Amino acid sequence: MHELISKLRGKVGLEISEPPQAWEIRAAKEDDLIFQIIVPRDVLEWFVTVREAATDKEVWSDSNEYYATDNETDEELRSFMRHDIERFVDRLLVSTVRLLKSPKSPLTRLEWRAEDGWELVSIQEDLP
Repeated sequence: MHELISKLRGKVGLEISEPPQAWEIRAAKEDDLIFQIIVPRDVLEWFVTVREAATDKEVWSDSNEYYATDNETDEELRSFMRHDIERFVDRLLVSTVRLLKSPKSPLTRLEWRAEDGWELVSIQEDLP
């Protein structure tokens, strides 16, 4: 994971800090949204939280954890996790995002621009 964090440090638009138990990756996006990606050092999971910068109110979150389902090794799981984090961050940096709030529901939708319109933001890999 250290190699990925070093690689991400070179990307414009990211701020990376290292609290004791995790790496924190932050990116400011349009509509005053702050993406916070937390990657714990000792477990195979990561978290994304989106907050409104003006109020620090959490408006969206997701997480992903990795565990063996077909005898994968820890190193294989770490590789999958690195790939997923890098893919998410790369897409985030080049995408326009928008937050859709419904007056009839407390739920919000977070979308990013795709070739054919808008897609829901997901930290899961899009599979064909």
